[in-house]
Amino acid sequence: MSAKGIKEEIRSFIAIDLPLNFLEAIGRLQDELKIATKGVRWVRRGNIHLTLKFLGDIREELLGELGEILATTCKAHAPFELSIGRAGGFPNIDRPQVIWLGLMGDLEKLESLRQGIEKGCSSLGLTREKRPFHPHLTMGRIRNWRNVPVNLATLLNEVEAAPSGRFSVRAVHLYRSDLTRDGAVYTKLKSFPLKQEK
Repeated sequence: MSAKGIKEEIRSFIAIDLPLNFLEAIGRLQDELKIATKGVRWVRRGNIHLTLKFLGDIREELLGELGEILATTCKAHAPFELSIGRAGGFPNIDRPQVIWLGLMGDLEKLESLRQGIEKGCSSLGLTREKRPFHPHLTMGRIRNWRNVPVNLATLLNEVEAAPSGRFSVRAVHLYRSDLTRDGAVYTKLKSFPLKQEK
């Protein structure tokens, strides 16, 4: 609580982390695209993650209940595997505002986990996400289209999956996000393991 007695709100989100070797490979891909593109604000590789739910500003006193719900939900879902697919863009690849990498693998298990989290958050009065879930990793955002090459869509279509192989999802994480002049700073508040394999 602040000195004025106002309870703090925390900008936060729920996400899945990537292994370091995957982040490093995505970073190398970003470096290659930087050479051919301008006008893109690239996400720092350490900030790349798979968002399951963006919570926005939530009251600090909800964190305890939210943690209990996430712990229970995650224990009901077994670990699964994902891999990284092709590059794309929102709202479309011809004139994207967001450049991303898609995900493949056990997407049904991922969606089941996400829906469980969505249901749990809804029980706390948090707003349900109405948009369809498109699992992706945000690599960059377009700042100024005047500096973006006209062949950006071609470049993205030519991007191969990076990196290859699969990674295991064994936990979900609750993050705090603080906006600064140098970009967002993410702080991991707590981790919630998925069902332990016997």
